[in-house]
Amino acid sequence: MVSLCGCGRFYAFFPGRPDWEPNDPLTAALADAGGIRHVTPPWLRLFHLSSGFPWQLPWRHVAVSCEACSQEVTFAVWTFPRFDVRTYSTVCLACGQATVEQVYPGLAQSETPVSGCEWTPPCVAVARLRRAIFTHSPVWPQPPLVRPPSADDDDDD
Repeated sequence: MVSLCGCGRFYAFFPGRPDWEPNDPLTAALADAGGIRHVTPPWLRLFHLSSGFPWQLPWRHVAVSCEACSQEVTFAVWTFPRFDVRTYSTVCLACGQATVEQVYPGLAQSETPVSGCEWTPPCVAVARLRRAIFTHSPVWPQPPLVRPPSADDDDDD
């Protein structure tokens, strides 16, 4: 079993080996029964890197099964790659399936979500996920969800 601490650190518990603390708990928990892989998959590296400084993204577990592998280890995050765009991204930590939807709050519109799991070379979904994660700016104010009324809209005259 694996859990995520509030500080962003992973912890793994193995009932058969209660005293064992692996160096990489997430990889140990998701590894095949044959042993721990020496190369961490790119989606795990992206997740781990973006959870810490300087990005510190608030990834949250999504209680749904992955469309590609049926595992329930999908995490989601909202990012703000530009002032006028919000991006909702999900990634399955078991297989790397990524889904990205770009939302334009000022226009009350969104693009059709794109999904994929090709990381090398990256498919459209993975490329958008990387762009959304690594151009995220938490200092931009959130744009309004709808256009505020203007003085021209006043019909009370």
